[in-house]
Amino acid sequence: MHAYAMIWRIGLVLFVVEISCTTSKISTKMIVISVDSFYDTRDNAKIYEGLENISVHLHNPTCEQVALTLATNRDKRVLCTGHGSPSGLLGPSWEKLVIDDRMAPLLKDKKMICFWCHASDFAYKHGLHGFFSSMFITNLGEAVCEGYDEADELDIQAENLIFFDSLNRLLRSDIPLSEWPQLLYENCHKEKDFVDYNYMGLSYLK
Repeated sequence: MHAYAMIWRIGLVLFVVEISCTTSKISTKMIVISVDSFYDTRDNAKIYEGLENISVHLHNPTCEQVALTLATNRDKRVLCTGHGSPSGLLGPSWEKLVIDDRMAPLLKDKKMICFWCHASDFAYKHGLHGFFSSMFITNLGEAVCEGYDEADELDIQAENLIFFDSLNRLLRSDIPLSEWPQLLYENCHKEKDFVDYNYMGLSYLK
């Protein structure tokens, strides 16, 4: 086993035990919208890996495909992953958004789980509900831009895997979305400045 994998598995032991006590078969169906637009999004699939409650999975979709799915699918939970901005979720080419302001009315009655940079800004702007990331460092370039020059690429990727694994376990549990930010922060490697920065930006919006 890779040394980094060993480290984060050991670090998650207590977190795994706590979540496993509340894990059950989740019947709530979920729409997954995932976009691979850079090398650091290749492991995002681990967030929803093995989940049995996915009703629709849109991978690298167009905005038209997303809008049609949201308009016609009645499932209340939506998971979105990829790169983005306060304006929405970027498509695979970075030239267009696959979720933008026009889709806000279709998302109002959904419970959102959004992992893209500044997803919480998008949610605040449109009054959306659920669990959201703010700026979240997932590669060395982002670390440097945010002033965390001491961060190491391998360490960043290892921390990504910890976060993805944690989200996957939460998605398998019956723990309310409102408790996710605190639970995740309490169990992260907050002694690392960039990790503390990432997890401090997680939020739940009613």
